[in-house]
Amino acid sequence: MITYRKAKESDDVAAFIYGAAPELFEYTFSHSALAFLAHDFNRKKGIFGSDWMVVAVSENRPIGTLTMYPGSRVTSLALTTLITILRFYSLIEVFGILKRLLKIAPLFLKPSGDCVFIANGFIHEDYRKPGVFTGLVELAEKRAHEDGLSAIECDISERNTVSLEVHKFLGFTAMCKTDAGDDPRLAGFVRMRLSLNPSESI
Repeated sequence: MITYRKAKESDDVAAFIYGAAPELFEYTFSHSALAFLAHDFNRKKGIFGSDWMVVAVSENRPIGTLTMYPGSRVTSLALTTLITILRFYSLIEVFGILKRLLKIAPLFLKPSGDCVFIANGFIHEDYRKPGVFTGLVELAEKRAHEDGLSAIECDISERNTVSLEVHKFLGFTAMCKTDAGDDPRLAGFVRMRLSLNPSESI
């Protein structure tokens, strides 16, 4: 039986966060990406923090993750993770990371103020069956209703065709796409939106 709950600091889910976008994390944080993600998760408040994550659980261990936060909070969360970067890496490493962050920044548009933004969605390969990821998205819907928000938004790599199809199946609509240019290490992202307001049309 699979259940869903808020993440705990003790949850060993850094590999799941990493698995949601391994190429992007390797590009940004290099060989220490996994360790950094674990550190930011344990600091709770950043983009990858446990405070903003829910998990799918089977036999008392997490088998899936999803980050969710109000779109209006993205700047404060990013600044919190920036502080984690400054504390985790050496000065030389920080300069390299900041340079790469500036390069990828145009790939990610600011979320709408009326949405819950979701990211870092990942399900362990042994549990990738219909309904498991849907359960995580339903928690995001519940969060949106509780916060008086009218939509869920996310960014999906244009290379991740499976995820794009899953989100379309769940009712998400593509709003726009960013372009990664000619760097083969990067990919553009599709901004997708699921309206929770029946009268809204995109």
